[in-house]
Amino acid sequence: MSDGLNDHEDFIRISRFPSCDMFEVTEDLIFAYPSSEFVGNAASIANELEREMDYLKNITGLNPREELGSKVVVGYRRPEEGGAGRKGNWSGDDGNRVFLSWGYLEDFDKDEPMDICSHELVHPFFFVSPLHEINEFWGEGFCDFLRGPLKNFMGLEGNEWWRKKVKEARDNKQDRGGNAAGQLVIRACEWFGVVNEMDQFVDNQAAITEFVSCLFDRYAHLPMSEEFRPTKWITEKERRHSKGPFRDSSA
Repeated sequence: MSDGLNDHEDFIRISRFPSCDMFEVTEDLIFAYPSSEFVGNAASIANELEREMDYLKNITGLNPREELGSKVVVGYRRPEEGGAGRKGNWSGDDGNRVFLSWGYLEDFDKDEPMDICSHELVHPFFFVSPLHEINEFWGEGFCDFLRGPLKNFMGLEGNEWWRKKVKEARDNKQDRGGNAAGQLVIRACEWFGVVNEMDQFVDNQAAITEFVSCLFDRYAHLPMSEEFRPTKWITEKERRHSKGPFRDSSA
């Protein structure tokens, strides 16, 4: 077993990230990387990603490490190993891990992997939340909703992200998460009476924490499709997996 990792974490690191021979460990996260191709300060990146985890623990009141029995392992994966293309990819079924695109190593971006992880690291929190069992397919929307305030917290552009999601909701865009995320932004702003103050509200951690807690309470046993407009993707997934009720997402 590697220093600082339990058996399960060590298994995920070795089996899911075969090209990453080095890693940094924080309280909630393992950052795996290839020493021959990585450029940057691995310890600094691991600490920045831990800041994201700390923020999300505060916002949600949840701790995925305790629920899932492992820290989240974040690392680079080659395309031929089943990498994530130019996007990230989290899985709980495949181990508590986030695949990062190998392309980030070849095309350095100072905002990565913090930016892509501002979405992917929300997934384990949704997975262990009261929303997951009944509202599994709303996860993309929930993660994109929290991505706005998390991006701002990390010094990235969260205001523009929320504005984009709200536009997608108003245009009824039929993708996985954008439409649903925008609906959550609109509902949160309406809830707190700040419809015209979204750019300030995105940084109101106390209010967002309260809104997330309300979501957990209200939709732990109630399908979100009863009160929000599901995208066609969500509707199809709910039908296939006997989750409902089902509404015409174009309504």
